[in-house]
Amino acid sequence: MRIYVISDLHVEYKQNRNWVNNLSRIDYKQDTLIIAGDVAADLNLIEEVFKFLSGIFFKVVYVPGNHDLWVNEEMNINSIEKLEIIRKIADKYDISMSVVELSGAIIVPLYSWYDYSFGKLNQELINTWADFRRCKWPQNFSQQMIAECFFSINKTEDFNIKNKKIISFSHFLPDIKLVPRFFTNSISYLFPVMGSKRLLEVISNLQSDIHVFGHLHVNCNKTQGKTRFINNSFGYTYETYFNKKKLQCIYEG
Repeated sequence: MRIYVISDLHVEYKQNRNWVNNLSRIDYKQDTLIIAGDVAADLNLIEEVFKFLSGIFFKVVYVPGNHDLWVNEEMNINSIEKLEIIRKIADKYDISMSVVELSGAIIVPLYSWYDYSFGKLNQELINTWADFRRCKWPQNFSQQMIAECFFSINKTEDFNIKNKKIISFSHFLPDIKLVPRFFTNSISYLFPVMGSKRLLEVISNLQSDIHVFGHLHVNCNKTQGKTRFINNSFGYTYETYFNKKKLQCIYEG
């Protein structure tokens, strides 16, 4: 049994969608896939991907990203309501959005949102970051309330971890130090919306052996303390230099 990871599929791009559809239908029948968010903004595409991947993997585990929760006026729902719709689609295809216990590993999805703990919000970000226009929250929800809403979903004490590898995953970054130094200057203005320091606290309490994250669109494999942090973002079609554009196996057992 192997565990593969991917994030940021963004299958609105036809090229990305074709890559998913061309995955082997026989090679992964005994394997598990972790999707660390950002499949698509379109619910029909999310369902299409869930249906296909559930048919070629033994198990698929997923946590939502920010793009997954974008809404438009025609949908007449908010982003929290969309999350519940996604959950129902996942249930339909036996996609797990909660803890999965395997023979040698426990996979723990961590829900999260950014809370500006990596940096102060600035006007440039307000003007350019699409979440501020594409996400819709219940009335009077502050950014802290949004983050708390997601973190409150996490259940990290309801399983037996004895003699098992702990693999946690989130869409957002748990530590801004995971941004490669060569990339820091070019995206420093995005730091406030990259993740939350609170995620690192959860990971530390879990004592995760591996933590998988997405959102950054820059592949990463870095050990901090006892935890190996991995980002395997597929990314946009034009992002080819920092993205491997393939599944990454992180566990064999």
